[in-house]
Amino acid sequence: MKEKDNGDVTMEVFHANSTEKEGLDTPEVTVVNDLDEKVRMKPTIGLLNSITIIIGSMIGSGIFISPSGILANMNSFGASILIWIACGIYSLLGAYCYAELGTMLHSSGGDYAYVLEAFGPFVGFLRLWVEVIVARPVAIAIISMTFAQYILQPIYPDCEQPKEAKACLATMCVLLLSFINGMSVRMSTLVQDVFTLVKMAALLLIIVTGIVQIGRGRLRMNLFTFASRVYGPVWWIMPIFVACSTFGGVNGTIMTTSRIFFVASRENQMPRVCSFLQMDLLTPIPAVIITCIISIVYLLTGSINSLITYLGFVQWLAIGLCVFIVIVFRFTRPDAERPVRAPIAFAVIYVLGTIFLVIFAFVGSPTESGYGVAIIVVGIPFFFLTKYFDRLPKNVRTSMNNFTVSWQKLLKLVPGN
Repeated sequence: MKEKDNGDVTMEVFHANSTEKEGLDTPEVTVVNDLDEKVRMKPTIGLLNSITIIIGSMIGSGIFISPSGILANMNSFGASILIWIACGIYSLLGAYCYAELGTMLHSSGGDYAYVLEAFGPFVGFLRLWVEVIVARPVAIAIISMTFAQYILQPIYPDCEQPKEAKACLATMCVLLLSFINGMSVRMSTLVQDVFTLVKMAALLLIIVTGIVQIGRGRLRMNLFTFASRVYGPVWWIMPIFVACSTFGGVNGTIMTTSRIFFVASRENQMPRVCSFLQMDLLTPIPAVIITCIISIVYLLTGSINSLITYLGFVQWLAIGLCVFIVIVFRFTRPDAERPVRAPIAFAVIYVLGTIFLVIFAFVGSPTESGYGVAIIVVGIPFFFLTKYFDRLPKNVRTSMNNFTVSWQKLLKLVPGN
């Protein structure tokens, strides 16, 4: 890496030829002079890994802790089952719409890539801002706090858990998984595979137990602590299963969030260093570190309930915008190839549903929702900062370049592709 006197930065660019020996990543890196050559992340995520990442990210703690709350509020077994069925159908409508977008647009970046393609860089940046500054880090904070709560439950079964212990465990969870994701893609996918299997085993255990209880004629609604009543002295296995489920959820969210930072940086909508890779490990360490820091800030400054409120309003607003793209493209790109074509009614129903949820969230919790809106508005000046970076004062650009070079020297980073 070389720094010119005028503050501009030029870098030697590295090329990585990765090989595999005994199941380990052993990248061989050599310096080249061709500036078109860049380091690439090795495609180590296969079909099975992709499936476990999706399952692991979708199945967190909610499937284990939500049923009791729904049943208690509805006070009717049949009504609670109908709510679960309705929510499942609603989710399938949205998934079908996302399948159309995913097979129609092949750019990396998920929602950010779709919004960028449909509405341009300004709206795309705001969607990115919501995703990486609010939605993903808040989700990581919520899931890690749930992990801490359930891992402590066998230790504090009948008394309140110390807040300091929960915060410490949640922070350790985020730090550990960030370290794993920064060190090896193969290791992070292995963690995802293992803990996805654990959570599937937990769900299977609950389902089989329920079928057995029905077979014994226990059909009445029973509001009791499931694990302690059914499993007796080994009741603690259930909170451990839930903790394992949330651990995998945190890992999957960190993995995918760091990739969004990586893609956004290549579009010049995030700091350039976010698209750099560690030259020996070939992992996006800067993106992982930034994700980790933002998540821990949320974790240490908010309760689970307030974080869920922030996330609910902002996330539904962003998801509704993405599904709306299906409707937009039917008119602006009617002849585009669509390997998966969702009925337009699915998108309309889903968008109307998200509008209702956004309004409901705002009316129910105006203060927290207002914070969510404020965070979105704060993103506007940052968009213009990235768009007109070349017009900033020379000393500002020099400081940014020096910051990038410092990260490169500290972590042995090179531009990625």
